[in-house]
Amino acid sequence: MLSNLAALYSAQGQYSRTKDLLQQVLKILEQHLEPDHIDIARARDGLATVFYNEGRYSDAESLYQQALIIHRLQLPPNHPDIADILDHMGRLYYSLGKYDQAEQMYQEAIAISKEYKPNHYKFALYINNLASLYQDQEKYIDAEVLYKRALAIFEDQLGPDHPDIAASLNDLAELYREQGKYTEAETLHRRAHIMRVRMLGPDHISTAQTLNNLALLYHNQCRYSEAEPLYRRVLTTWKQQLGEDHPDVALCLSNLAGLCRDQHRYSEAEILQQEAFIIHERKLGEDHLDTAQSLNDLALLYHYQGQYMKAQSLYQRALVIYERKLGTNNPRTMGVRKNYLTLLQEMRATTLQREQQTKQPLRNLSSVRTTPRKHKNKKRRKR
Repeated sequence: MLSNLAALYSAQGQYSRTKDLLQQVLKILEQHLEPDHIDIARARDGLATVFYNEGRYSDAESLYQQALIIHRLQLPPNHPDIADILDHMGRLYYSLGKYDQAEQMYQEAIAISKEYKPNHYKFALYINNLASLYQDQEKYIDAEVLYKRALAIFEDQLGPDHPDIAASLNDLAELYREQGKYTEAETLHRRAHIMRVRMLGPDHISTAQTLNNLALLYHNQCRYSEAEPLYRRVLTTWKQQLGEDHPDVALCLSNLAGLCRDQHRYSEAEILQQEAFIIHERKLGEDHLDTAQSLNDLALLYHYQGQYMKAQSLYQRALVIYERKLGTNNPRTMGVRKNYLTLLQEMRATTLQREQQTKQPLRNLSSVRTTPRKHKNKKRRKR
């Protein structure tokens, strides 16, 4: 009962309430069962996933490892539950930027699934997750092969109309978008959207997700007038279905803010981006990676406008979180650091330019005027 309620809260993004319930469940199980009981392992796996969603990666890793040890003690080596935990750990390491470890976890899960039941639904899920890892590493050919294989299995196992097929189409479309293959991406996104409208209805949160991705595609192509109404539809749907302060609402606010920023509508962009930051900080905590991303996005907005001091402070705050959570060599950390270093270079260039503009008239004046007159003109320039 408590576990089912926890699953409901998790689906709604209410991670705090989910965590409280799962901690209660785990405490009860630990009091009444042997320490290596499989139900304790499953409870730890569930709680680890909540910690993962909260960005508490160290806590999540510890619980996943404990759950994996018990599973391997209690179950056959090729049991599907072991593959599930390995897949969860692969996602964790992927988020941490530990790509080698993530790939190892995914490959182990795939090997178990292939041995247990090749071309099964779960096998397709695992290779789809590995494809996402390859996509993030820009191994686009490898990613495309796996995405297409997963899609073929989903279509064979689930039939032509299933939410997971729409999700798989979305993943493949996003791969094409990243490569600038916009025509192929749009075709797949539209196909996924039609499927979700038919299966789930126009106001479902997953239907809105396809619109969000389609809006991103238009955004990338500078088709702003087509992207904006889609972003706003998504925002309305997610606010209605998930609540005004859900993290997915913050994601859409950030996307819309980026659209306004790219059109130099800075006042609108600032309001939207600050709202996204407030939601992330309140719902996920001040040291969550999504909060850091909001800080980076807000810094970019000020950076674009030449408000260097505001941007500098925000970049610094974001960088501290990324370095603490992901390490200094993680690609996401390096991306924020690159933004920050670019800002510092621009600040130094601006300072030098101002100094040159100040010194040049002084040199001209000093060659033709006496000291008192030079001093007088210097004061005028300060005004």
